[in-house]
Amino acid sequence: MNFHHIFQGWSNLAFPKEDIRQFLEDLREERLNHCRQCEYGTPDINIASTCKHCGCFLKAKASCTDCSCPIGKWVAIATSEQDEIIQNALK
Repeated sequence: MNFHHIFQGWSNLAFPKEDIRQFLEDLREERLNHCRQCEYGTPDINIASTCKHCGCFLKAKASCTDCSCPIGKWVAIATSEQDEIIQNALK
C-alpha cells in the first residue's frame, strides 16, 4: 500500500466529505463484511483491527476508494486519478 492509499483511507474514515459520507459508510461496511468472513480477517472489527495477510488497518483500507483487497475479496471502485477528481469536485 502506498502513502496515498493510507492517507485516503484514514481521511475518508475520520473526515468523510458530507456529500459522500453515506456512500463511504456503505462501501466500507460491504467490504468489511467480506473481511469478517475471511480467514485473514476477524469477525469483530474495530479501529485497530488489521488484516493478517497484508497488515493494513481494515477500517481504513475499506474506506479507500482506489484500494483493493490483495487476495481479491473486493476491488477498487476508482483509480487514484478518478478519486482525485472526485475529491477536488467536493471541495
